[in-house]
Amino acid sequence: MTLWLYSEGDAARGMGHLSRCLAYAQVWRQSGGDVRWVVDGDAAARGMLGGECVAWHAWQQMPPLPDCGEDVAIVDSYSATLDTLRQISGHAGRTMFLDDTERLAYPDGLVVHAAPGVGVDRGEARWARGPAWQPLRPAFAEVPRRSDVVSAITRLLVLMGGTDPRGLTSRMVALARQAYPRADIHVVLGSAEVPEPAGCTVHCRLDAMAMRDQMLAADLAISAAGQTVCELARCGTPAILIGVADNQQKQLREWPILGTAVAAGWWHDAQLDEQVLAALAAVTAPETRYAMAQAGQDAVDGQGVARALAWLKGETS
Repeated sequence: MTLWLYSEGDAARGMGHLSRCLAYAQVWRQSGGDVRWVVDGDAAARGMLGGECVAWHAWQQMPPLPDCGEDVAIVDSYSATLDTLRQISGHAGRTMFLDDTERLAYPDGLVVHAAPGVGVDRGEARWARGPAWQPLRPAFAEVPRRSDVVSAITRLLVLMGGTDPRGLTSRMVALARQAYPRADIHVVLGSAEVPEPAGCTVHCRLDAMAMRDQMLAADLAISAAGQTVCELARCGTPAILIGVADNQQKQLREWPILGTAVAAGWWHDAQLDEQVLAALAAVTAPETRYAMAQAGQDAVDGQGVARALAWLKGETS
């Protein structure tokens, strides 16, 4: 049985789609299955998927289709048309759609909408909602419980997205330094083309295990409000969130309601610096950060990939 992965990613759109699809691919392959990718992407995407079997082209209106009725498919796209999704669903044994914005009334299959909060299910597909379905990479499947927190913040992690599309990293490092002048500040960059900020330790192109270790070591993170938020929650790392893309609106609203993070606002807010400093001040107390850590690890158990692949294999309904 082959898993077909339809996705997209580049410097402009980010690598979030590809990152979460890689989580499915790795676990599927570990169970003995084959993986075929169909990707609309650039050189950065090619680097990320090095070693994978990939057909590279803009597939969103005319996709190559599974040629065996036993094959299954995952579609992770903001631009694929409904007709394209119907074609894929009609040729695959089972099809799963990853959705962040409730953008379509999906055809027959399973829609995974992993953001917190409620919504309206549309279309023929069954909807699976909530962070328990988030496709975390295998390194995050087993994570130690954060049993306590330090009294003062001594290590802070800055994560503004793999390609830092809004150019916020240096600015956030400066704000972190202003709020916590004695803390060690660590930054993770997904591309060597992103300028390295001064006054911090920079880590570039970390694999999943190294990223997990950075999150576990941090007392607090400043993060873009993408899927990295789920990895931080899994590690029990309290977070200050900044929206850097339109599809992050629900993340920015719902994670603070769950109690795992504080929303500082949007990248284009005129008073963003002041809002970030206020958010950093709001999590100074260790009891506040402890409650955030517990809420995050309660919400995300790291088994989202296993749940999804069990459905694709027909082991669950």
